Formats: sequence, structure tokens, C-alpha cells
Amino acid sequence: MNVVDTPDIITQKGQATYILNCYNHPEGGIAKLFGRSKHNSSAIGSDDEITGIYELDITTPAFFCIAESKFYKDNNGTWEDKTGGVSITDSANNLWTFSKFQDYLIGTCLLRDSAIEHDGGSGNATNVSNMPAGKFNAVLKNRLFSLNTAAQPKLAYWSGINDRTFWDITNDYLNFKASESDDKPISGVCEHLNTLVVGKEDSIFRVYHTGTTPPFKYYCISRKTGVMSHFSMQNIPPCGAYPERLIWIGRDNFYQLIGDTVTSIGDDIKAFFSEGAPFQINLNRLQYCVSGIIKEKNLYWCAFTSGSGSTNDYCFILDYKNMQWCISDFVVNSFGKRKVSGREYLYSGNYTGTVCKHDTSVYNNLGAAYTSQMYFPWLDFGDTQLEKQIKYLIALFDAVGNYDITVEYRTNLETDNFTLSMVTGVDLLGIDFVLGTSTLGGVDVVERSGEINKRMKRIQLLISHSTVDEYFRLYALGFLWRPMKGYRIE
Repeated sequence: MNVVDTPDIITQKGQATYILNCYNHPEGGIAKLFGRSKHNSSAIGSDDEITGIYELDITTPAFFCIAESKFYKDNNGTWEDKTGGVSITDSANNLWTFSKFQDYLIGTCLLRDSAIEHDGGSGNATNVSNMPAGKFNAVLKNRLFSLNTAAQPKLAYWSGINDRTFWDITNDYLNFKASESDDKPISGVCEHLNTLVVGKEDSIFRVYHTGTTPPFKYYCISRKTGVMSHFSMQNIPPCGAYPERLIWIGRDNFYQLIGDTVTSIGDDIKAFFSEGAPFQINLNRLQYCVSGIIKEKNLYWCAFTSGSGSTNDYCFILDYKNMQWCISDFVVNSFGKRKVSGREYLYSGNYTGTVCKHDTSVYNNLGAAYTSQMYFPWLDFGDTQLEKQIKYLIALFDAVGNYDITVEYRTNLETDNFTLSMVTGVDLLGIDFVLGTSTLGGVDVVERSGEINKRMKRIQLLISHSTVDEYFRLYALGFLWRPMKGYRIE
């Protein structure tokens, strides 16, 4: 997706201007984005915002969520209230950060409620004794960190070695100031390459272990680029030509950190940061952007608030292998991950009490249909003045299932549409070959065409699909055309 460059440049890159609920399939083509299923059969509460999701990876893993003022533990699909005596502020914006330390879940939140802990057993949550109440927490070299307390928003305190209850707040801390005039608070932290990357709105630091006294020091990576949302920070595994890196949302772009080098990666969608219609992020809510990754599909998700809204109603999705962007209109207030039968899944929570599993075999959003669209730029085939006559649009799709694709087109400024119908039978989704067989064939494709038969100087396409529980995968689009007299095809 590219909303920045001119149409000619977009055509050369083979990018669409706008892509909704579609993504680059790892095996080729543009596919309908897979959907979400409910983790449990009923919502926690119709008005309960999910503000945190976490799986404690211990011998018997435990899966948790926070909804409004309650702390819940999953029991085979049923949420059990394990709040006990801890106090949790009820707010959709009170997002929670979780870490595993001493085989305990450790949780802190944006409104700085007292830190909570849980051992994954049958008991209730309790407060972490003596731990400073910071917005964020992290773990490095057997120490637990608490960052951005109400009294000291620029400080990061650390605990005793493997001791979450011992805190020397007089001596054991780091003070993050890019300069003497820098009074900005810490805005995020993420483990990366056996260090901690700490962000402020206009600067980034790296915390490392010294092996001596003091045990931790830091240096400044950037005094020009910062982190706007702690929850947008994701450690990305090595993929393709890229080593392990860190990705997050900044004030005016998305950024990545490779080594100590910061580069922008959202230039193709930079217009969304302009605050002007139709490209509009609510920049006042950047701190509430939340993120997660789906490793098997090489996808980074970041939910954001559009326009003047007060909830996250869209997601940016980055194919972090090919560095291509698209958008989803799935509503997300928090992300987490969970292993099911050894396979890691991305989970998300909405504003109506539902924890959702992002499932590559599901093509509905909590049972409802969603629209997938590809909106292409104007095509003039290298000449804006000479007329052409296009007879047909030809498309190659994955031969999976029966479905209809709606194609809307504009020739000059006249709008029309037709339907491409696929009747291919039903095969397994995404299976290109089967291990143990003698056939290594590749993907079966089906060709479909739609008649346009119009004379024009330029043409624009909108491809859409809105039927529940149907899947498509597009490999190629082409035109069968007739040049007008005196026109040469290059």
C-alpha cells in the first residue's frame, strides 16, 4: 500500500493506493486477511474493555486478561475472577504491561496502580511488595525494572537479583535525560538483543549490563527520534534480509532499530500522520496504540485511533519481510500471544469484553463478515493524453473454493462494475504441496475475465469481497486491450 507517491511511481512499484483486510501471502499473491474467533463462547461483559492479555509460560501455562477493574484467569475457555484484593482502575486507556519474573506474572499499568503478581495457580492476584508503582516494567539480567513512577517519570528502578520485593530506590536507578533541558517522561521500554531499549518522545536509549558496579548503564541512541507508544514496541525476529530488530510508532512515522541505527519504515503511509482527511490518525492518542506480531505470516500489527475518535478502530499491518503496509478495520484495545498445541497465536481484546484469537483458518471477524478491498491508482499506461480501448480485465486467482469478486472500475470519470465468479471446488486453504507425496506442483490457479470494452485515457480499479467465511488469493491482474490508431504499445 502506498498513499504518498504519484500514480506513475505507484504503478512502477506494483502497489495499490489502499488495501483493506488483505495482506501479502508468504507464498505469493495478495490474499484476504484471515479473521478472529472468540476465545470463549461468551463475552466477559458487553461493556468491558480488555486492557491486558498475557500467557505466563511456566510448566503449566496460565492465560490471563484484565477487563475493566477485574483480573481474570482462563479455565478451559471460562474466565475466572482472580482479582482478590488488588485495585485496578477501570478505564479503557489503563493499558497493562506484563513480564515474567521468578516464574510470576508481573503487571504494571498506565495509571500507575500498584504492581500486581500471580503465580499461575488457583489463587488470586496480589500486589508486589515494595515495588515502585511505574507505568512500565521489564526484565534484564535477573533484575526487574519499574519505569516512570508518578514522582520520578524519567527514572528506571531495578530490583534485587531474582528478588521482586527488594528495591533500593535511593541508589538503584537510572535517570534518563537526553540533555539538561530534557524533562520528558519515559514513554516505553522493550527488551532487545540482551539489552533494554528505553524510549522518550524525542530520544532513545540503550540499557546494558556492566557486570560490575553499578550493574547497569545506558547510552543515547538518538536525540531526534523517539517512542510515542510503549505498546507499539515489538522485537522482530530475523526475517529475510533483515536481522533481529525493533519496530515502533513515533511522532510522525514508524521506525525500526537495527544495531544502533534508526530508520523510518512507514514512508509509504506517512500521509496518515498529517491529521488531514482522508488520511487521519488521532495523534493525541498515539500513546494508546497497541501492537503484536504473527511470526508465521511475518506480520506486525499496530492498532490506532482514526479521526477524532476515542477508541482504536483500525490497525496498520506491516509485512516485515517485504516491508509492505496494509490496513485492517478490526477493533483492538490490547494484544497478547498464546501457545496452543505448541503453535503461537496472536490474541487481541476489544471494547466489548471479548478476547479474540487471530486464526489463519477463519475468515470471519467474531462470526461477522468483513470487507476486503484493493483500491488501485489511476493507470494511464505511460501516456495521459492518447486514448486506449480496453476489452477485458483478466485475473489469476488461487483455485480454492467458490466465491465472487466484485470489480468496480472508472474509465476517465465514468463508473461501472462487474463480478468475477470462481467455481473451483473446495481444497485445503494454502496447501501448495503435501509432504510424503511424489508431487511438488505449486498452486492451482483459475483465470477469470470481465468485459470492460471502453475507450478511455485512464482507468482505475477497486476490487472487493464481503462474504463471510470465504477466502481468495489474487496472483495477477492484466488487461486485454486494443491500441487506437497511431498509438504504439511499449
